[in-house]
Parts: sequence; structure tokens; C-alpha cells
Amino acid sequence: MDVSTYKQKSNIIGSFSVRQDAEADYLEFRRLLRRSRMSIGDYLVATYREYGKSSANENWMKSLRFCK
Repeated sequence: MDVSTYKQKSNIIGSFSVRQDAEADYLEFRRLLRRSRMSIGDYLVATYREYGKSSANENWMKSLRFCK
């Protein structure tokens, strides 16, 4: 499956949703990012490189999806 992106000038722009039951954690996460002066995109890519890139597969992703 191909992934499409929208790129304006030099940055890819995306959109996502957060489940209502994860809202408090998401807001805490955003405050941490703001204090650290880090974008969501930079965090996502850095985390993927550190934890997911070498072990990412559909089963691994499904296990994350169902962790609550």
C-alpha cells in the first residue's frame, strides 16, 4: 500500500486523531513536547527510529494498538 503525504515547501504536514480515553495522556505528552521544544513529527520519527524501525511489522503494530 502506498502512503501519500502533503508537503508544503520543506515539511510534510499530517493529521491524526486521539481517542477520548487517551486524551489526558496526549495533553500531558504535548506539554512535555512544548517544554522540550520538540515537534510531534520529530518525536514520532525519533521514537520510530529508536524502538520500531528494526522490529516494526504488522504483529508488533497490532500489539501496540491493543495495549490499553
